Amino acid sequence: MRRFLKATGLITTDYCQRLRVASAQELLRSSVLPIDPIAWEVGYADTSSFRRLLRASSG
Repeated sequence: MRRFLKATGLITTDYCQRLRVASAQELLRSSVLPIDPIAWEVGYADTSSFRRLLRASSG
């Protein structure tokens, strides 16, 4: 764990969350799918919290 934190500057859960959000943002840009199936696709069961996370990460 410490090696991962030192190498990336993030704990593993934050790193995984960033990867999932980046994947979702790419799907939103490149597809016509609505946000709910995209949330499921990247591993979020609760779409309302996923929407909040996307808004927070998009600025």
